[in-house]
Amino acid sequence: MTRSQVAGALAKVADAGAKVPNADRILAATLPDNSFLAKELSTPAGRKFMRKVARQRGGFDRLDRLSSISRGQTLVRDLIRGADGDKFIEYLTTTRGGRNLGSTLAGARQGTNLNQPTGRIYTADDLMAAIEASLAAQADSAR
Repeated sequence: MTRSQVAGALAKVADAGAKVPNADRILAATLPDNSFLAKELSTPAGRKFMRKVARQRGGFDRLDRLSSISRGQTLVRDLIRGADGDKFIEYLTTTRGGRNLGSTLAGARQGTNLNQPTGRIYTADDLMAAIEASLAAQADSAR
């Protein structure tokens, strides 16, 4: 999901008479429409790849972090266009070797630990979880 899509969903919720607490924070946690990852995943090949990556818990976090390292955008493009690019994300998310590689990449130039969650909202499920958490926090503070 991109920032404009989430903004539209939050506006519809507001139009229905409900206010989502911390909507600005939720919106800030989404990918900007013009981000590298949003652009790449909106292509036909990107959408096909995205559906496969969505099966992997933490797959979008790793893909996002991977795109931020040195030459990472080129690698992400290659994964999207390759026949089995999603298998690399599956490897990173499901195997000990993948987790070790994710940690090792923290030492690369412009490196980052691929295993760490980004805190971003990538999917409708992520958005719902963020809204529910925001509502629960509001309810807790009202007590």
